[in-house]
Amino acid sequence: MSQDELLEPRSGKIGDLLEGDGSFGLRAGWRVLAVQYPADEVFIEAGLQIPEGFSSAVVGALFTNKGNEPVEIVPSRGLCVIDSDGGVHLAAPAEVASHPGFRDGAVMPEETVAGHMFYLIATELDVRGVQWRDGSDTLTWMR
Repeated sequence: MSQDELLEPRSGKIGDLLEGDGSFGLRAGWRVLAVQYPADEVFIEAGLQIPEGFSSAVVGALFTNKGNEPVEIVPSRGLCVIDSDGGVHLAAPAEVASHPGFRDGAVMPEETVAGHMFYLIATELDVRGVQWRDGSDTLTWMR
C-alpha cells in the first residue's frame, strides 16, 4: 500500500479527531489517543500468550456518535493497524483488565466512549499507523 493510498481520503496524526460516515448511516468521530508497540508486557501481565514471531500492539481510542440516533455497538471492528510494510491487521480477540475494550450497549448522539483494541504484528515489522474503515469512509492516523 503506497503512502498516498494510506492517507486518502482523510488523515491526521495520533491524537487528532477525524470524522467519517460508516455503514447504515453511521456518523462517527474517532480520536486515536495512543499506540503502544511493542506492548508484550501488557499481554503477559494479563496472563495471555503471544505466538512466537509476533509482538503485540495496543491502540487506545475514543469513539463519538456524531449522528442523531443511538448506535447499538461501537464500530471498533473497522479499527485496524497498518504495519511498516503496508499490511493491514484486524484486532485480536483479547480482553485485558488494565486496558478495557469498548463497552457494550447503546452510544447516544454526541456521547463519547473510550476503549482499547489489541493486535498481533510480526516481530520484524513496526506499526506505521491506525485506520478505521467502515462503509465508504477511511480515516487514517499516522505515527
